[in-house]
Amino acid sequence: MEENALPKLLVSRAEAKEKIKDRIEKGQQLLDLQIDSEKDLKKAENDFGKWSNYNTTLLSKLFDNSSIVKEYQDSPFLSDGQIQP
Repeated sequence: MEENALPKLLVSRAEAKEKIKDRIEKGQQLLDLQIDSEKDLKKAENDFGKWSNYNTTLLSKLFDNSSIVKEYQDSPFLSDGQIQP
């Protein structure tokens, strides 16, 4: 598949919207975590990594090319699994 082509959904728009909305909500929950210790921080970092990896997998299953995955991975808010201010 040519990477310069506009991506096409592989599922219905409603299904994609619902799945992406769910991931955004889960991400917001991660941002809202109370971190009071090194242990809490390590768990939050681990949870963020899992969340981000799942997002990458999900996007690759929702669209017919990897341009959306690349855009997600190149986000200024993501860098080696860490949230950037």
